[in-house]
Parts: sequence; structure tokens; C-alpha cells
Amino acid sequence: MKTRNQSARRWPQLTLLVVVALAAAALVALAFMPRQAPAGVGAEPVLTIASSEDAASATNSGGAPSASAPSATPAGTGLTVAFIGDSYTEGVGASDPSLRWTTLLAAANGWEELNLGVSGASYGQGLEEWISYAVQVEEAIEAQPDVVIVSGGLNMSELDQELGVESVFTDLRAGLPDARIIAVSPFWVSTAYPAQLTLTSELIEADVTAVGGQYLDVGHLFEDEFQYFELDGLHPDDAGHQLIANAVDAGLPVEIGG
Repeated sequence: MKTRNQSARRWPQLTLLVVVALAAAALVALAFMPRQAPAGVGAEPVLTIASSEDAASATNSGGAPSASAPSATPAGTGLTVAFIGDSYTEGVGASDPSLRWTTLLAAANGWEELNLGVSGASYGQGLEEWISYAVQVEEAIEAQPDVVIVSGGLNMSELDQELGVESVFTDLRAGLPDARIIAVSPFWVSTAYPAQLTLTSELIEADVTAVGGQYLDVGHLFEDEFQYFELDGLHPDDAGHQLIANAVDAGLPVEIGG
């Protein structure tokens, strides 16, 4: 028969065994519990795609395209595109060449840009030779681009303009029989569109179409939109160049961009 003292001595032992068993069970349960990340850690990443090139290269940790980033490359990737034009094409008014409309357009569509624009240039044969589009046409033909985009007309005088416009497109087609030729309607400042420039637009449309090219009418983008211009009131600022890029991009054939 157990004495009271023997029974009393067993209680601490039993209590210790119970505590150990409970602690072991708690450790096992803790090991299988889902772990919670600290606040702010493990949230869904936010991707900021600055350009189509960034979008194409954005990948997840496994090397596959991210679900948040488009994997398709622009339709015109790999094309060389020559730009013929005046100060707007050259990029006057933009705070950096990368922000001129031609470069924005080329970057958005994966093109290699060849910017031949010269401030003061135009179609008219009555202009000094160095600012005639004829010089830029020769440079474009020498480079053999896939696409030529011609814009401008703001600087054109009435002298020989019909011959000037026609020769730009006939010469381009003769020297670049397989290239796509696109003419953009002449840009104008924030005042009303001049009647003479409307006539020039009609000449450009007729002559580029005659050689199998495309006429892209972007309308009078800047009518009463003074805020898009530099202090000189003649040249678009960064926002103005972006406006032109957007308008031209919207009218491009789908196989090269747009």
C-alpha cells in the first residue's frame, strides 16, 4: 500500500510529464502553421513599363514573361525609318532629342530612326539648295530605309511648290522602289490654318498617292492650343511633340506600328 508521502512525490513528476508533452505538441503544431510575411513584404509587385522595349524584356523570377507585362514586340520592330522634314522633324522645341516626335514614334514602334530633318527646310524648289527636301531625299535613298515619313510644308513659299512636292515623291519612289512612303499633312501653329497650306496639303496627298504611298491627315492639331508651344509661338514643346507622335502613330498602318 502506497503511503501519502509516496503519492505526494509522484505529483510533481506527473505534472512535469504533462508540461513536456504539451510543449512538444505545441512545437509540432507551430512547425506546420502557415507563416505570415511581415507587413509590406510579399505584396504583388507593381511593374512600371516605361517603353515597349521595357515591356518586352520584363520577366518574372523564373525567366518567363511577367503576367503584368505584354510579351509581344511592336509590329515595326527592326524596320529602319527615315524622316524627312523641317524644324518640327529636327526636334526644335523639345528639351532633348529623345523627346522629339520622330524619336518618340520610333521608340514606341521598335524602329531604327534616321532623322534627316533640317530647320527651315520644305518641299519648294525655290528654296536654297541646302534646305530643300531634295537634299534629304538623296540622303534617304543612299540609306535605303524600309519606310520614309515626310512631313512639313510650313516653310513653303508659293514658288515652284507644285514641282517641288511632286519631285520629292517621284524621286523617292525611283530610288526606293520597295520602300513604304508616308506623307503627313503639314503642321501649323495655334492660329487658323492658312488657305495656302490647305492647297499644299492637297498637292502632297495627290503626289504621294500617285507613287503608291500613303497620305496621313492628322488635321490641325494645334488650333487654339497655345500651351503646346515654346515662347516663340512657332515650335512645339515636349508636350507638343508628344501630341504629334500620338497623332501620327494613330494613323500608321498596323503592320509597321500604330
